[in-house]
Amino acid sequence: MKFGSSFKESIVPEWKFYYMDYDDLKRMIKERTTSGSFFEEGDEAAFVAKLESELQKVYDFRDVKFGELTRHVQHCENSFQSFAGSPNQIKELESEVERITEEVSKLSSFSRSNYTAFIKIIKKHDKHTEFMLKPMFMVRLNPRVQQGELLDSLLYRLSKLFDKVRRGPHGTEGPENVVSKDTGHFVRKTTKYWVHSDNVTEVKCAILRHLPVLVFPNPERKVDPGINSVYLDNDNLELYEGRIQKTENAEAIRLRWYGTTDNPENVFIERKTHKEDWTGDISVKERFCLKEKYVDEFITGSFKPENVAEKLQKHEPNIDQEELAKVKKLASEIQDRILISSLSPAVRTFYNRTAFQLPGDSTIRISLDTELCMINERQTRGSIRWKRSDLGPIVYPFENIPKNEIIRFPYAILEVKLNLQSEDSAPDWIAELTEGHLVQFLVSNLYVG
Repeated sequence: MKFGSSFKESIVPEWKFYYMDYDDLKRMIKERTTSGSFFEEGDEAAFVAKLESELQKVYDFRDVKFGELTRHVQHCENSFQSFAGSPNQIKELESEVERITEEVSKLSSFSRSNYTAFIKIIKKHDKHTEFMLKPMFMVRLNPRVQQGELLDSLLYRLSKLFDKVRRGPHGTEGPENVVSKDTGHFVRKTTKYWVHSDNVTEVKCAILRHLPVLVFPNPERKVDPGINSVYLDNDNLELYEGRIQKTENAEAIRLRWYGTTDNPENVFIERKTHKEDWTGDISVKERFCLKEKYVDEFITGSFKPENVAEKLQKHEPNIDQEELAKVKKLASEIQDRILISSLSPAVRTFYNRTAFQLPGDSTIRISLDTELCMINERQTRGSIRWKRSDLGPIVYPFENIPKNEIIRFPYAILEVKLNLQSEDSAPDWIAELTEGHLVQFLVSNLYVG
């Protein structure tokens, strides 16, 4: 974002007096540095006082507004429980939830725009004066701007309210409406899009009007859990090249776990197989779960497919024998590919994922991945494990990782996953979202996650 014309364009008109006065702060710097004058200690004191005042004004308003929206959400939740369910009452509730959702989107834009403005003005100050504010103010800014999780908690509650409106006051809400259940086999047609960080909350608001948030099982019970995937490949990058070229039946083999722990209890061994559209088939993801303590032995070949089946049957004694045979076959095919192609850990991806899906209906599933990072996973030959153990806590932005071993992707990734019958088509709202200004079709093939 360029300042200040575009900053002015991003201002919500009814909140304009609560935005940071970027122009006045810029004037204070310019007046004392462009005419040969020296930016003295008195000038610095006046600038810091003004900056402090603006900071207080912005975040006081933000906190008051957040509290107000939280109370409105609570009122809607309470009101819905006491509704008799007349059409007019449901319509009134839907209108109020829509209004709150729009306000949440505005508040997200307000916080983000002001935060960026503070960073820009501090950078300008440090560039044109002999005083340095960035070290001090970044420490003070960061704790006060971490409102993402709070806004996401509101969006989750709004999602549940929209779901209640769709189902009506007498609709039932079972556990499956809240938590996504893992399955081992997925068949979907997926299209990916880029989303600028400025548009993430607005995209979430657009989706939750039609699909509820679906929570993945994860230790932290977060709405947007961290997802870690270690991709295997060889020195020729055989699997990566196949996926980039979209070769028929090209595979990706990865080891995935959920949450921010570096020592997961369970790891999913996954294979994604690409199918060309002209074949009439759709890309397939298959996977099975393995205790972390067996993963090293599996990828080196000492933990056999029959061992995988044995452990699964012990854990699930009532498992269908046909399903057990499928898991054993999949484990055998993945292990053979690892050993024959000399696959080893190559790259790790990390992102926080928010998923949207109607419970029990996989026809339409949408996910939004934010804070995407790609980390070098290569290890010294002879001491290879299924993942590196020297990366420290799995916490974005991974400041402990050397710069030459990590890439922080600057956009979010929106995935629209459809499992439609040939005579069906996607609903209009999906086209409105994906063809609108909030997203950009991902032309590049670099993202294969």
